[in-house]
Amino acid sequence: MSDENKIIYPWLAPIATDLDALHRRGQLPHAILVHGPAGTGRRHLALWLCARVLGAGEPDPALAGDPEAGIGLTEELLHPDLLVAQPPPDKRTLPIEVVRQLIGFLQLTAHQGAAKAAILAPAEAMSHSAANSLLKTLEEPPAGSLIVLVTTAPGRLPATVVSRCQCVRVALPSADLASAWLEQTHRDADWPRLLELAGGAPLTALRLHEAGFSAEARRLEEELTALTRAEAEPVSVAQRWVKVGAPRCVDWLYRRTATEIRARSLAGENAGTGSLQNPADLLNISRLHTMLRELGELRRLAGSGLNMELALAQLLDGWYGAGAPR
Repeated sequence: MSDENKIIYPWLAPIATDLDALHRRGQLPHAILVHGPAGTGRRHLALWLCARVLGAGEPDPALAGDPEAGIGLTEELLHPDLLVAQPPPDKRTLPIEVVRQLIGFLQLTAHQGAAKAAILAPAEAMSHSAANSLLKTLEEPPAGSLIVLVTTAPGRLPATVVSRCQCVRVALPSADLASAWLEQTHRDADWPRLLELAGGAPLTALRLHEAGFSAEARRLEEELTALTRAEAEPVSVAQRWVKVGAPRCVDWLYRRTATEIRARSLAGENAGTGSLQNPADLLNISRLHTMLRELGELRRLAGSGLNMELALAQLLDGWYGAGAPR
């Protein structure tokens, strides 16, 4: 891959090189499913590939938006032969009307060159009817078209959709590679800690740093410790977490719980990390897995009208007194 076609994130370079080689040989599939953890640059890879096919320059990284949000639709992105389909600002699902617009767009004659490209993100947000309407286009794509679906959860997509795409997995980079890249952006940050908080996702770690989350994470850890020792009430902790931003706090606790499960799995049932190390701990690994599922569901429902303070208090009740001496 020539210098002008290199991708900005080094951990994506091997994938970009392979896709670029397929494009140069005229063997690039018409439908590609890019999947992997949030914060690894999946959407940037989709934008880069579409720009490559359309003969445009590499997109600004800022256009891919926050790792947990959508693609920023700015004038810089508005190439006449590129369409980005994503949920409307006031909705969590991607309705059939948006997918039909994408299908119609791909059937039009290209304005520049002979290619047209579309990105659908997050693909798992498609309604059942929207996914069904996309199938025929995936089976018989218009000549010169490229559809890139982006998701963190390929298992939530219909098998019929997945089977008609070439899957491209974006994995978490090594801690050394992620830290080296992050050090180039800000040298004054505690990147090992931020990467741990971000579950190893470098772009999420970068956003946490930019939001000043290191200090907040220390307070969250203290509150979790107080809960496990029965020194804080779930309701009061939930009230504060809602004030500072429930989705981010829930995401932190999800990653914190996943880290605890990994530590216990590797080192034995009672070799946990942080504040959950008591041998008499009620939060055994089975219970932690249950809590992780509950946290995952709460993450999914955030912003859907759910009473987050009540739901969070009920969830935190499971930690109350779990690490206190018995």
